[in-house]
Amino acid sequence: SPQQIWLTDSGAYSHMTTDISKLSLASPYTTNETIQTASGAGLSISHIGSSTLHTPLKPLQLNSILYVPSLSQNLLSVHRLCLDNNCWLIYDAFCFWIQDKATGRILFQGRCSNGLYPIPLPARSTTVPTKSNVAYLGRQVSSSL
Repeated sequence: SPQQIWLTDSGAYSHMTTDISKLSLASPYTTNETIQTASGAGLSISHIGSSTLHTPLKPLQLNSILYVPSLSQNLLSVHRLCLDNNCWLIYDAFCFWIQDKATGRILFQGRCSNGLYPIPLPARSTTVPTKSNVAYLGRQVSSSL
């Protein structure tokens, strides 16, 4: 389901979502700007807000997320994610990693799926983490690996 993943997108200048419930502090987007698609069509922006991706080591801030109701997928801007969180996104043919620049720690590791690099868990907005609306990205790895 498009609402269940964020696709990392190196060509997107802003984060964009199809699900307004992913935004905290959503406010109406009052300009006439649109998102231009590859076909040249302009998609309307309805709201703007923020959210957080929770990882076991550090929450990642998602600032200035655009709510675009007619978008087909949720898109994470690689540029914006790296800028706002002092991190690197590292890609190869099979996997990708989000790495904290300050500590060198891997915050998240994901797999390539059909040429795309999805973060497969829902990212929910929250100011106080609760069991029902927070996605933790990553997994525990045993030292024997």
